[in-house]
Order: sequence, then C-alpha cells, then structure tokens
Amino acid sequence: MRMLTRTLAFLVVLVCSHAAFAQKAFVREDLASDAVRLEETLRKESVGLSGSAEQLHRQGMAALGRGESAAAVRPLAAAVAAAPKEFTYWLDYAKAAFAAEGQNASDRYTLQERATTAAYAAYQHAAKPTDQATALALLGDIYVEREIWRPALDAYKASLERSTNSKIQATYEDLREKHGFRILDYKVDNDSASPRVCFQFSESLQRGKVDFAPFVAVSGNGTPAVSTEDQQLCVDGLKHGERYAIVLREGLPSAVGENLLKSADYEIYVKDRSPQVRFTGKNYVLPRVGQEGIPVVTVNTQKVNVEVYRIGDRNLLATVRSEDFLAQIGTERARQIADQDGVKIWTGTLDVGSELNKDVVTAFPVLEAVGKLEAGVYVMMARPSLKGATGTDASAAEDDSDQT
Repeated sequence: MRMLTRTLAFLVVLVCSHAAFAQKAFVREDLASDAVRLEETLRKESVGLSGSAEQLHRQGMAALGRGESAAAVRPLAAAVAAAPKEFTYWLDYAKAAFAAEGQNASDRYTLQERATTAAYAAYQHAAKPTDQATALALLGDIYVEREIWRPALDAYKASLERSTNSKIQATYEDLREKHGFRILDYKVDNDSASPRVCFQFSESLQRGKVDFAPFVAVSGNGTPAVSTEDQQLCVDGLKHGERYAIVLREGLPSAVGENLLKSADYEIYVKDRSPQVRFTGKNYVLPRVGQEGIPVVTVNTQKVNVEVYRIGDRNLLATVRSEDFLAQIGTERARQIADQDGVKIWTGTLDVGSELNKDVVTAFPVLEAVGKLEAGVYVMMARPSLKGATGTDASAAEDDSDQT
C-alpha cells in the first residue's frame, strides 16, 4: 500500500510538471533544438574556467557593467554550463552575446545566433510570467537587430501577452505598422480576356472557409467576385477600358493572427489588351496537299508580320534532338534559327480581322504563301505589326511574338 502511494505521488508530480511546461504557448521548435545544442557547446567551451556558477555569473556581470561585453561572454557562458536551468544565467548570457561585436562578421553572426537561442532558452526556463515577458522582449530585440521581422513581431506579441509594458507595446505597434501584415503591391492583368486586379500581401491570407467579399469594395459593384491564394487576393470580373475605385477594408484577416490595420484605397484603370499574336497549338505536321492554313490567334491588331524558315539537312538532326523540337520557341532560339540554323523562305504580312479586346482566329495559308514545301522542319514566326495595332491603349508590341 505504501509503495502504491509513492507511485501515485510520483505520477502526480510528472503530470503537474508537464502541465507547467505546456503553459508556454509560444513555441519555436528550431530554437528549442538549438538551445539543447548550445548548452552542450557552452559546456565544452567552458572547460578550464574555475569557480561556482554564482561566481562566474558575478564575474561576467561585472564586465558587462563596465561595458566590456566581449569579456563578459565567456564567464557568463560558463555560468550557464554550470547551472543550465537558471533563467537569469541564460538571460544575461544572451544580453552579453547580443552586445558583443566580435572580431569579424563571422564572429558577430555566431554571437547573434547564440544570443537568439539563449534568449529563447531563458524564456523556456522562466517560471514567472514577468520573467518570460522579459526574455521574449529580448528575443524580439535581437530579431529586430537581425532584421528578421516576423519572428520579432511574434516574440513581442507573446511578451505583451504575459506582461504589459508601454515601451514594448509602442515598439511592437511601430514594428507591426512597418513590417506586419500589410499590402505590398498590386498588378492589373490587362492582357487576359477576363481582366482582374491582384493584390500581394506580406503574409498568407487566412485559410479555410473565409468570405473575403465584405473586406473588398468596388465602385459600381455591390458584390465583387473575390478569389484568394496564399498571399494574393484578386478581384475578378473587371472590364477593359474601365476605371474602378477599389477599397480593401481594415480588418482583412491573415494566417498569422494579424488583420489589416487600416483600409487602403486604389484607383484602378484596366487598359485595353496589348496587341499580341499566338498559335493555337504547339506544332503541326503539314501534308503536301489539303492543309488550308495554320490557325493564328490575334488580339487588337489588324496586321501580323510573318517569317517562315526552313531548316535543311545539315542542321536537321540537331534540331530534331533539341529540347524545343515541336514546341513553342523562345526569342533566343528564334534568333539562332534566323541567324544560323535556318534559311528564310518567306516574309510578309498577314491581314487579320480585329474586334476590340477579343481573340480573333485567322488561318495563315502556308502553301499559298510559300509554295511547294520540301520535306523538312519549318519554323514560322509571327508578331503583331505596329502599324496594325488597335485599341485605345495600343503601343509598341513587336516583341510579343510567338514561334512554332
């Protein structure tokens, strides 16, 4: 019976200890692992230093008080090695390592890494909420010095959750405004048949079944079509040639527990699509007869400049073996074909229909233009003609070319 009582008492102690550890809601698994390794490193590096943990700590603090942070690092590290469960020793070692400059950039980086880990270890070993807050505030300061913004914000927030501090609160709010969840940029997709505007955020948007429509206001549209993906929010259903006033409202939620601090207003103009040309497929195998033409898709242009090249026997094998054979050809490969591998057999202009901002398909009559085709590989290059550009926003677009 007495043995059973002892066993129960032991189990209760285990459960209580685990519960106390579990109360620390701020968790960084990477730093927790680093703290274990740092403790072992400090133990090895402290071999040869004599004195108790208290004496070593006192020696280090005296040096730190004189502004000799580099001299304070080693005795404070030895104090940690001698008493690794002492919150104060970890905290003061972190302060010294953070303040020490090091002899070079590599030393400085190592000291900052150790200061980060030691501050987190101090938080882990702190029992009082005020001590935890102190360690987390120091961790935030170190992250700020290293310009690692998101962990800095998380550390400051966790510190304030454990103990209010007006100075830390002001620091946190200023940092959140500059580096917290915010809108970074936006881009209007003008050249799509269904244009939209997409806003880029600094953090991922809140996941799950979240209705973002109430956080987006579009002039003349009471129920805007909104889609999100990771750090991007897009407003769909816009029209070419139209202007929109768009507001992203305060409170728009993120996945990091922060909401948009204030509303943001945007004046958006959706331009007409740029003049462009493309082919409907990757490649064609042309018979000697019966082929009416190669379909060419154009947007906002009435003329297309076309060049046709034939790759002869000398370069045929290398072309067939190349990665881009029977695929769309990039600008560099097209230039290589024009300058080295191919022979131009036709150049001219294809007249096409044009309906503002709409895709128009026109067949290019290969046999009519080129005449008899010999067996081989042919490359057709097409680009919109500047003289044929249409639309109110038509501009130079001869680089928007496709090849097949």
